[in-house]
Amino acid sequence: MEPKPLARLQNCISRLRLPSQAIETPLARNQHDFSHFFAGQTPPCVVSNPRAARRTTFTRKAMATITKRELVIKISNETGLTQQQVFDVIQKTLDSITDSLSNGDTVVMRNFGAFQVKETKAKIGRNPKDPDKDVPIPARAVVKFKPGKEMKEQVARTLPMIRERDK
Repeated sequence: MEPKPLARLQNCISRLRLPSQAIETPLARNQHDFSHFFAGQTPPCVVSNPRAARRTTFTRKAMATITKRELVIKISNETGLTQQQVFDVIQKTLDSITDSLSNGDTVVMRNFGAFQVKETKAKIGRNPKDPDKDVPIPARAVVKFKPGKEMKEQVARTLPMIRERDK
């Protein structure tokens, strides 16, 4: 039976999917003590080369959600820019899109799609717990996205994956 720390390390390695040269076993040299950061918690695995860890590529399951953080890491790995530089560019892009939409403008990115502000009409809703009571729902502005031609074509190719997943 293997010792618990080694089992935890191997579990951590399998979750991170780091390049093999970045991983050190608990008995390896240059071990750092990070226990003061993880008071009462199991410390994560030790990475001997932080740059190798930064170049982590994610192998994702089909139809998973991609976060902004994962997008930053992916672009950073592909371009060689630091993660902070990539994060700043992505954040500025999203802020610019939001500012334009809040001014009522349409944002068009060729082959990706178009964001536009539309008005939903005021309507009367029903409370499911009290169906006799009418609930007025006011008109409001909402953001609509219309995908571009290339995006439509690429997404259309995912239909077999969706059908396989839903079986």
